[in-house]
Amino acid sequence: MNEADIENAFKARLSGGGLVWPIAWPNQNAPGTAPFITVEIVSTGRTDDTLDGVAEIASGFVMVKAVALEGVSTDEVNRKSQAIANLFPYGLRIAVTGGGTICIMKPSEPIQGFNADRKWHKPVRITFEVT
Repeated sequence: MNEADIENAFKARLSGGGLVWPIAWPNQNAPGTAPFITVEIVSTGRTDDTLDGVAEIASGFVMVKAVALEGVSTDEVNRKSQAIANLFPYGLRIAVTGGGTICIMKPSEPIQGFNADRKWHKPVRITFEVT
């Protein structure tokens, strides 16, 4: 398993999820107009319970944000964030090209929205492990 393969597995799931809005992938600029979706993949560590390097486990979370213009109803971003969370239910397994399986380790969490850059951001945290 490697970071590129993990990222590509998440990209495939999100791009095939019928979300409709444009998506700004990691290290890519967001589109100029809202609404849109941003994606950040955060690795939090690697372990290997076997002590011989044959059963590596990578962990992390994906922060996916539904983004709309500031000053309008939050209904649209709340619904989009729930649609994002629904794509990653607790226990979901996603095959990783090059070896390994992503497992969603807890229910995906739409969390408190916030204002930034004259836009309203509604994050969804998706916690995962890759074995």
